[in-house]
Amino acid sequence: MDKCLGGALAEEEKKVPQGKKKELSEEELYHRNQVWVGIGATCVLVLAIGLQIWKYNLESDQLRVQQQAEKAEAARAAVQNAFWVKEETKSLKKERDVLLKKIENESRMIQWGLERSTDPTVVEQAKHRRKQHQQKLERINRDLAKLREMQ
Repeated sequence: MDKCLGGALAEEEKKVPQGKKKELSEEELYHRNQVWVGIGATCVLVLAIGLQIWKYNLESDQLRVQQQAEKAEAARAAVQNAFWVKEETKSLKKERDVLLKKIENESRMIQWGLERSTDPTVVEQAKHRRKQHQQKLERINRDLAKLREMQ
């Protein structure tokens, strides 16, 4: 049996006149069944490989879509952050200007109190208020520096 048994059987069946089928031996039936099992196993293997490839492509598409969504979200967050930093900077600058005016007014009050020799408590109160305004101003300047670093 040098030839493939399935091919040899097919040739022998061609030789038999139509209508009369040759009875196959147990060995020939076994080999024919093995050929069909091999064909079926090959089909299942090809199908499994095809499904794995399809699954891989689907997962890679999902990953690509997810990465694009993350990039879009990061861009949106960057725009929102830039807007927030800009608005917060404006607000802090306005507050700083108000505090500078208050410090200037308290300094004038101290100068006026010293020139007029008024009650020392008025001068002390003005110094205390000016010191509070200066502390607030220092905090605002630190916050502004942090915002500049964020930009």
